[in-house]
Amino acid sequence: MTTLINRVPLNLFALILFYLISCSLQAQTEFNGKGISGQWRVVDVKTDEVLRIMEIWEKDGLYHAKIVSLPNLSEQEAAAASCKKCPDKQKGQPLLNMQLVRNLKKEGDKLSEGEIIDILKGKVYKCAMWLENEDRLKVRTLVPLIFKDEVWFRK
Repeated sequence: MTTLINRVPLNLFALILFYLISCSLQAQTEFNGKGISGQWRVVDVKTDEVLRIMEIWEKDGLYHAKIVSLPNLSEQEAAAASCKKCPDKQKGQPLLNMQLVRNLKKEGDKLSEGEIIDILKGKVYKCAMWLENEDRLKVRTLVPLIFKDEVWFRK
């Protein structure tokens, strides 16, 4: 019985290590000459509706992303939409042109150590990004104790 109890944490550790290594082997910041910079569609996985268009850019070796369009809203609704739960200076600010991702560093074949704002919860989390292929961008958010992954699609 004690052998089984001792193995569980080791097996769990091995599984987490394997997962992290496999993710890093698949990570890339460029495919067929296409990099991460540019516009990306964020899609609701349940409804397939495009929630927002994000633009990623690089400045001084760091990558950032902002909302450039809210296609599921009318122009007037998009212009009036604000971040009611965002922290600090962003609270109450318009969503259009709001910087949601900041300070991602290129580390090998992925971007990491950045921050992303969850506009629905008003929380800031650590994040990383990498290309799965030339038109699919994996965005990983580190919510305490778990990873939350989503895929953005090149516009």
